[in-house]
Amino acid sequence: MKNFITIYIIKKTIMPDIPTFMYDKSFIYHINSRDRIDGTPSNFTYKVEVSNGRLDEYDSVVVLSASIPKSYYTFPTGRNTFTFTENSIDYTITITRGTYSATQLADYLSTELTNAGVNTYTATINLNSAKFIFESNTSTIFSFTFGDYVASSLGFNPNTTYTRGPFNRILAPNVCDVSPENDVYIRSNIVSGGINSNENILIDIQASGVAPFGRIQLYNIDLPGYTKGLNTSSNIYNFRITDEFNDELDLNGVDWTMSILFFKKSTIPQIIKDFIKYIVNKF
Repeated sequence: MKNFITIYIIKKTIMPDIPTFMYDKSFIYHINSRDRIDGTPSNFTYKVEVSNGRLDEYDSVVVLSASIPKSYYTFPTGRNTFTFTENSIDYTITITRGTYSATQLADYLSTELTNAGVNTYTATINLNSAKFIFESNTSTIFSFTFGDYVASSLGFNPNTTYTRGPFNRILAPNVCDVSPENDVYIRSNIVSGGINSNENILIDIQASGVAPFGRIQLYNIDLPGYTKGLNTSSNIYNFRITDEFNDELDLNGVDWTMSILFFKKSTIPQIIKDFIKYIVNKF
């Protein structure tokens, strides 16, 4: 009776797109990164304990909901530097880890560039075009060289060098993006065969509507599309929060939660499933 009640509730409230006849049995499991075995909220090991039966009695897993803090920074440690060159001398500019508005970042870079080099530098943000402008008070040649990080936040292209142009300026070619990462992925080896950076994606989340230090709320409305094969070789799994490039997003110590559904796919022959689906849709 307990399993029947669980399935009924899922169908009526959480899983309208997966009729109960599509699986034989299921249970909902709630994960809180605070209850991890080890690691950090961004990357941790967790033991899934089944109160009734064994985990290997199930073959599929899907995320129902998640609540993740947008506590990660635009400029985290290790992804917050670029090279500033003045008079053929290279300086490493390190943006203190954090999240900034465009005007705050312009003020910060003005100070850092001036302190690093010989000349005075001014960074401004054109509020109409949302592009950065970097100016020197002399005609000294200066340049910026970017790697994989920082560039897009300032409106430049990664792995590119930009040299002073007319009027002792460097103009960013692109609109800046100083908001923290908006493409968030939950990755885990709970996914069967989840070894490489594409196969281990449990679900991806768009967080563009969430302000920095807000809370990303996910309610999965496409459960069939995000259903994954369940890895039952162990009940101890790793969970990571990353961007689209598989780089970890440091949640800076703030925990997050997720509800997932484990289920056993139905053994009802497909022809019967199709008939039932026809009846359900018709009436």
